[in-house]
Amino acid sequence: MIWLKKYIKIEIKLIIAKKSLGQNFLIDKNIINKIINLVSIRNKDIIEIGPGREALTEEIIKKKPKSLSLIEKDFFLAENLKKKYSDCNNIKVYNSDVLKFDIEKITTKNTIIFGNLPYNISSQI
Repeated sequence: MIWLKKYIKIEIKLIIAKKSLGQNFLIDKNIINKIINLVSIRNKDIIEIGPGREALTEEIIKKKPKSLSLIEKDFFLAENLKKKYSDCNNIKVYNSDVLKFDIEKITTKNTIIFGNLPYNISSQI
């Protein structure tokens, strides 16, 4: 935390990708927009696997989904998501490994699934 002239408080959070979790954080706005614009999100049930630093999440929310379920394995990132979206009734955060998570419990017939996941688990999903 940094204080500037006693009046402004700036919090700096440095989130480093954990190799042990195979993390990679999506930062390219062009790629994010291409992914988000592949389907219509408005009023749909959405699941995002591995929201991480929320690059896709923030864009999904702008498109006004009916519901958004976030599945994040990293405890620290999941806790940040829970705090940030605690007042949002249509957003649920699950701190879980997607490979062990029963995704069918939160899936409807027309659910759309997004994910920025590690390559080493993509074929298992």
